[in-house]
Amino acid sequence: MASAVGLALRLTRLDQAMSRSSGHPSIVIGVLDGPVAAHPDISGLAADYKPAGKESRHGTLVAGLISARRGSGAPGICPSCRLVVHPIFDADGAPNTDPST
Repeated sequence: MASAVGLALRLTRLDQAMSRSSGHPSIVIGVLDGPVAAHPDISGLAADYKPAGKESRHGTLVAGLISARRGSGAPGICPSCRLVVHPIFDADGAPNTDPST
């Protein structure tokens, strides 16, 4: 698995970006997705999230891509940045708000 992750990072050239920086705690990234499950490899969360069930899968995946610790099986792009998660989906996957800008 680790070799597949390494290959994917090299093919996308993310390994080069990740070698330059891990981000900084002063940088805050907003995630509008499903809830994020508490996970030992995800750092930088502004709060602990206790999702009800499977609706946390996608939000947790996205948060992991951004901020999973570098020594994990799938290292994040910028684990030193902070995440602010605002879940916008219910358990059935439907939006729980009327998204607007």
